[in-house]
Amino acid sequence: MKKLKLTVFLTALMMLAPLASNAQHLGVGTNVLGWAAASPNIGLDIGLSRHFALVVDGAINPFQFGEKQTNWWAVQPELRIYPRYRFAGHYIGVEAHGGFYHDFGLKDLAYRGSLYGAGLSYGYSWLLSKSWNFEAFVGLGYTYLNDSVVMAYQPGDEPYWRSQLSDEKRQFMNEGTHLIPGGILIGDGLNRQYIGLSRIGIKFTYFLF
Repeated sequence: MKKLKLTVFLTALMMLAPLASNAQHLGVGTNVLGWAAASPNIGLDIGLSRHFALVVDGAINPFQFGEKQTNWWAVQPELRIYPRYRFAGHYIGVEAHGGFYHDFGLKDLAYRGSLYGAGLSYGYSWLLSKSWNFEAFVGLGYTYLNDSVVMAYQPGDEPYWRSQLSDEKRQFMNEGTHLIPGGILIGDGLNRQYIGLSRIGIKFTYFLF
Protein backbone atom coordinates (compact mmCIF):
# COMPACT_ATOMS: atom_id res chain seq x y z
CA MET A 1 0.00 0.00 0.00
CA LYS A 2 2.84 2.41 0.85
CA LYS A 3 4.51 1.75 -2.50
CA LEU A 4 1.21 2.39 -4.29
CA LYS A 5 0.73 5.72 -2.49
CA LEU A 6 4.29 6.76 -3.31
CA THR A 7 3.80 5.84 -6.97
CA VAL A 8 0.56 7.86 -7.16
CA PHE A 9 2.26 10.86 -5.49
CA LEU A 10 5.24 10.82 -7.86
CA THR A 11 2.98 10.43 -10.89
CA ALA A 12 0.86 13.39 -9.81
CA LEU A 13 3.97 15.48 -9.19
CA MET A 14 5.27 14.73 -12.68
CA MET A 15 1.89 15.66 -14.19
CA LEU A 16 1.81 18.95 -12.29
CA ALA A 17 5.43 19.87 -13.17
CA PRO A 18 4.59 21.36 -16.62
CA LEU A 19 1.79 23.52 -15.10
CA ALA A 20 3.96 24.82 -12.26
CA SER A 21 7.03 25.48 -14.37
CA ASN A 22 5.04 27.32 -17.04
CA ALA A 23 3.84 29.68 -14.31
CA GLN A 24 7.37 30.38 -13.10
CA HIS A 25 9.01 33.26 -14.94
CA LEU A 26 11.05 35.29 -12.43
CA GLY A 27 12.36 34.06 -9.09
CA VAL A 28 14.66 35.16 -6.27
CA GLY A 29 16.77 32.50 -4.56
CA THR A 30 19.65 31.87 -2.20
CA ASN A 31 22.21 29.11 -1.70
CA VAL A 32 22.03 27.87 1.89
CA LEU A 33 25.50 26.30 1.66
CA GLY A 34 26.90 29.76 0.93
CA TRP A 35 25.35 31.17 4.10
CA ALA A 36 26.82 28.25 6.06
CA ALA A 37 30.25 29.32 4.74
CA ALA A 38 29.70 32.94 5.90
CA SER A 39 29.02 34.10 2.33
CA PRO A 40 25.68 35.97 2.00
CA ASN A 41 24.28 35.46 -1.50
CA ILE A 42 21.25 36.08 -3.67
CA GLY A 43 20.27 35.13 -7.22
CA LEU A 44 17.75 35.82 -9.96
CA ASP A 45 16.14 32.96 -11.93
CA ILE A 46 14.72 34.14 -15.28
CA GLY A 47 12.71 31.88 -17.57
CA LEU A 48 13.67 32.40 -21.21
CA SER A 49 11.63 29.70 -22.94
CA ARG A 50 10.17 26.25 -22.33
CA HIS A 51 13.60 24.62 -21.92
CA PHE A 52 15.97 27.52 -21.19
CA ALA A 53 16.57 29.75 -18.18
CA LEU A 54 19.13 32.36 -17.15
CA VAL A 55 20.32 32.37 -13.53
CA VAL A 56 22.49 35.18 -12.15
CA ASP A 57 23.95 34.61 -8.67
CA GLY A 58 25.95 37.05 -6.58
CA ALA A 59 27.84 36.50 -3.31
CA ILE A 60 29.91 38.59 -0.93
CA ASN A 61 32.06 37.98 2.14
CA PRO A 62 32.47 41.18 4.20
CA PHE A 63 33.77 39.52 7.34
CA GLN A 64 37.17 39.70 9.01
CA PHE A 65 38.94 36.65 10.40
CA GLY A 66 41.97 37.47 12.54
CA GLU A 67 44.55 39.75 10.94
CA LYS A 68 43.30 39.06 7.42
CA GLN A 69 40.22 40.72 6.02
CA THR A 70 39.30 37.88 3.60
CA ASN A 71 36.87 40.20 1.82
CA TRP A 72 35.60 39.20 -1.62
CA TRP A 73 32.61 39.39 -3.92
CA ALA A 74 31.69 37.49 -7.06
CA VAL A 75 28.99 37.30 -9.75
CA GLN A 76 28.11 34.08 -11.59
CA PRO A 77 25.67 34.09 -14.56
CA GLU A 78 24.56 30.70 -15.88
CA LEU A 79 22.55 29.59 -18.92
CA ARG A 80 20.60 26.43 -18.13
CA ILE A 81 19.04 23.82 -20.41
CA TYR A 82 16.17 21.76 -18.98
CA PRO A 83 15.33 18.64 -21.07
CA ARG A 84 11.68 18.56 -19.86
CA TYR A 85 10.56 22.00 -18.63
CA ARG A 86 12.36 24.99 -17.21
CA PHE A 87 12.88 24.93 -13.44
CA ALA A 88 11.79 21.28 -13.27
CA GLY A 89 13.98 18.17 -13.13
CA HIS A 90 17.49 17.70 -14.51
CA TYR A 91 19.42 20.52 -16.10
CA ILE A 92 22.84 21.26 -17.58
CA GLY A 93 24.36 24.71 -17.27
CA VAL A 94 27.10 26.79 -18.89
CA GLU A 95 28.37 29.42 -16.46
CA ALA A 96 30.84 32.26 -16.22
CA HIS A 97 32.18 33.90 -13.07
CA GLY A 98 34.09 36.98 -12.07
CA GLY A 99 34.92 38.94 -8.94
CA PHE A 100 37.45 40.67 -6.69
CA TYR A 101 39.16 39.66 -3.45
CA HIS A 102 41.15 41.55 -0.81
CA ASP A 103 43.69 40.00 1.57
CA PHE A 104 42.34 36.53 0.84
CA GLY A 105 44.71 33.66 1.53
CA LEU A 106 45.98 30.95 3.83
CA LYS A 107 48.89 30.56 6.23
CA ASP A 108 51.49 33.33 5.75
CA LEU A 109 50.31 34.76 2.40
CA ALA A 110 47.44 37.02 1.39
CA TYR A 111 46.28 38.13 -2.05
CA ARG A 112 44.52 41.09 -3.60
CA GLY A 113 43.19 40.99 -7.12
CA SER A 114 40.48 39.82 -9.49
CA LEU A 115 39.29 36.50 -10.88
CA TYR A 116 37.33 35.28 -13.89
CA GLY A 117 36.54 31.96 -15.50
CA ALA A 118 33.90 29.59 -16.83
CA GLY A 119 32.57 26.10 -16.29
CA LEU A 120 29.86 23.48 -16.73
CA SER A 121 27.31 22.46 -14.13
CA TYR A 122 24.67 19.84 -13.47
CA GLY A 123 21.69 20.13 -11.16
CA TYR A 124 18.22 18.94 -10.32
CA SER A 125 15.25 21.13 -9.44
CA TRP A 126 12.23 20.04 -7.38
CA LEU A 127 8.92 21.91 -7.64
CA LEU A 128 7.68 22.33 -4.07
CA SER A 129 4.73 24.48 -5.10
CA LYS A 130 3.73 27.03 -7.72
CA SER A 131 5.94 29.61 -6.02
CA TRP A 132 8.74 27.59 -4.38
CA ASN A 133 11.56 25.50 -5.88
CA PHE A 134 14.35 23.53 -4.26
CA GLU A 135 17.49 22.49 -6.16
CA ALA A 136 20.90 20.91 -5.72
CA PHE A 137 23.78 21.54 -8.11
CA VAL A 138 27.49 21.11 -8.69
CA GLY A 139 29.84 22.56 -11.31
CA LEU A 140 33.40 22.20 -12.55
CA GLY A 141 35.39 24.91 -14.24
CA TYR A 142 38.51 26.97 -14.80
CA THR A 143 39.41 30.18 -12.95
CA TYR A 144 42.21 32.65 -13.63
CA LEU A 145 43.33 34.62 -10.56
CA ASN A 146 45.05 37.90 -11.38
CA ASP A 147 46.78 38.76 -8.09
CA SER A 148 47.63 42.44 -8.34
CA VAL A 149 49.34 42.34 -4.92
CA VAL A 150 50.76 39.48 -2.85
CA MET A 151 51.50 40.19 0.81
CA ALA A 152 53.59 38.13 3.20
CA TYR A 153 52.46 37.87 6.79
CA GLN A 154 55.26 37.75 9.35
CA PRO A 155 54.16 36.05 12.59
CA GLY A 156 55.57 37.23 15.90
CA ASP A 157 54.75 39.26 18.96
CA GLU A 158 53.58 42.12 16.78
CA PRO A 159 52.41 40.77 13.40
CA TYR A 160 52.76 43.08 10.44
CA TRP A 161 52.32 43.12 6.68
CA ARG A 162 55.42 43.33 4.54
CA SER A 163 55.46 45.37 1.36
CA GLN A 164 54.61 43.98 -2.06
CA LEU A 165 56.79 41.03 -2.98
CA SER A 166 59.63 41.36 -5.47
CA ASP A 167 59.35 40.12 -9.06
CA GLU A 168 61.82 37.29 -8.32
CA LYS A 169 59.79 36.15 -5.33
CA ARG A 170 56.58 36.20 -7.33
CA GLN A 171 58.13 34.15 -10.14
CA PHE A 172 59.33 31.58 -7.62
CA MET A 173 55.90 31.43 -6.02
CA ASN A 174 54.18 30.93 -9.36
CA GLU A 175 55.94 27.61 -9.86
CA GLY A 176 54.24 24.42 -8.75
CA THR A 177 50.91 22.60 -8.78
CA HIS A 178 49.03 22.00 -5.55
CA LEU A 179 46.03 19.90 -4.62
CA ILE A 180 43.57 21.94 -2.59
CA PRO A 181 40.01 21.20 -1.40
CA GLY A 182 37.82 21.07 -4.49
CA GLY A 183 40.50 21.14 -7.19
CA ILE A 184 44.03 21.95 -8.38
CA LEU A 185 45.83 25.28 -7.92
CA ILE A 186 48.64 26.07 -10.33
CA GLY A 187 51.12 28.57 -8.88
CA ASP A 188 51.29 30.34 -5.52
CA GLY A 189 51.82 33.95 -6.54
CA LEU A 190 50.60 36.26 -9.28
CA ASN A 191 48.62 34.92 -12.24
CA ARG A 192 47.47 31.73 -10.56
CA GLN A 193 45.09 29.25 -12.18
CA TYR A 194 42.50 27.00 -10.56
CA ILE A 195 40.75 23.93 -12.00
CA GLY A 196 38.00 22.27 -9.99
CA LEU A 197 34.68 23.05 -8.33
CA SER A 198 33.22 26.27 -9.70
CA ARG A 199 29.86 26.04 -7.93
CA ILE A 200 28.08 23.79 -5.46
CA GLY A 201 24.99 24.34 -3.43
CA ILE A 202 21.49 23.71 -2.16
CA LYS A 203 19.20 26.52 -3.24
CA PHE A 204 15.68 27.66 -2.41
CA THR A 205 13.93 29.92 -4.94
CA TYR A 206 10.73 31.93 -4.57
CA PHE A 207 9.06 32.85 -7.84
CA LEU A 208 7.45 36.29 -7.96
CA PHE A 209 5.40 35.33 -11.00
